[in-house]
Amino acid sequence: MYHDIDYRDKQVVINILSDTEQKHQYILSSIKSKSIDELLIAEFGEMQLKAIQENLQKQITQFAMEKT
Repeated sequence: MYHDIDYRDKQVVINILSDTEQKHQYILSSIKSKSIDELLIAEFGEMQLKAIQENLQKQITQFAMEKT
């Protein structure tokens, strides 16, 4: 399947994928020991996370009221 691809083209793809793999390995190693809560706070901030949780609770309450 890959025999028709030029060696230089294969090397370009390998180089691109190698850089991507290194980037993701760094990300994975830096978050490996963190909890999901720590990751969410780091991504959104504590205030935004609270707002998301409150909004989700409102949606759950509204859905429950519609079903009764």
